[in-house]
Amino acid sequence: MLTLRLGDKTLQKSYVGMINETIGTNYKNLLRCTVDLEQFDVPKVIAWFVYMDGSAHGYPDGWQWKNTLSSDGNTIIEEHISSVKETLKERQIKEGYNPYRLCFQRDYINNRNGYWCKFVGVFRFSRFLRAGLDKFEYVKVLDEFTVGCKGDGYNPRLNSKNDFLVDAPSYKVPIEKMLFSDSVYRLLKKGGIEKSGDLLELGIGVDGPIATEIRQKLYEYFH
Repeated sequence: MLTLRLGDKTLQKSYVGMINETIGTNYKNLLRCTVDLEQFDVPKVIAWFVYMDGSAHGYPDGWQWKNTLSSDGNTIIEEHISSVKETLKERQIKEGYNPYRLCFQRDYINNRNGYWCKFVGVFRFSRFLRAGLDKFEYVKVLDEFTVGCKGDGYNPRLNSKNDFLVDAPSYKVPIEKMLFSDSVYRLLKKGGIEKSGDLLELGIGVDGPIATEIRQKLYEYFH
């Protein structure tokens, strides 16, 4: 098992080395800022490694963002600042919103000295701050989290996504009460969607009017 605690720091010579050292992976080359932790017996949770000083980051092809950690360390604002939002929308429709996050604040260190990150806590998605679903707030729910390590086998002391859901009524609204059209409601029920929180976890996989209706309902219930 690996227990991550508020303020834990990692310094390594490479970006992938920083991630491997922090969460016990063994990647050879990793260019993403997120790591799915299902491999460590905590499905639906990601480790998220980003700058949180409000500076702009991303790629020139329309995938740019900035993240800001509040001065008290209890909220993170993620804002997608690309003028074209289609890349973000397509990804949300396909993958969902990854609402459960172990958050690691990266810092600026000259690459000759290495790559640095600090564990700032366990956060869940809280609300959308814009109707376009391109600016979000996350709130801290825990200062400590335990994941498995490869080869550990099942261990009931591990944390899970349920630890994110204490005092989270917005995640627990039955879709029957969200006033979807009949056709979209039937589609969601067929897909195993039972509550509002399920819509954050799962990409819906379809574009067009169905996606538009679901995105509108998400904004209504999470803002």
